[in-house]
Amino acid sequence: MPEYIYLIHPYRRELAFHPTEEEEAILSEHLAYLQKAASEGTVRTPIEGGRRSQIERTVRTPTERCSVPPLTVLLAGPCLDGIFGVVILRAKDEAAAQQFMFNDPAVKGDLMAAELHAFRVAVMWGRPPSVDLPGKFP
Repeated sequence: MPEYIYLIHPYRRELAFHPTEEEEAILSEHLAYLQKAASEGTVRTPIEGGRRSQIERTVRTPTERCSVPPLTVLLAGPCLDGIFGVVILRAKDEAAAQQFMFNDPAVKGDLMAAELHAFRVAVMWGRPPSVDLPGKFP
């Protein structure tokens, strides 16, 4: 499945350090939205090379074992200076990644601007490095 990165930039620099009550509520929804996509995807996304993690082995039905979620958040977090945040995800296509990004409560709630880019995770702890990187960019 292709990987994407979206960067989110707060419209108000102080958002990270001094959110209003309304902003705090939207940020809580934003975090829950990303956590849900990360946890749901972890259970059903196959590991490269045919190995399964302990979490994947807990899946009960063959349908759940065989299905790949339309989207999985791999990593998300803010820069500690409050300038931007990052979400790295796998999605079936760019349209699915865009839909997820635009439905992010922080984007939908007009707290943050977002920009989406095609991305490839080349190195990740616990996963063999990609061998097809040099010169093979879309």
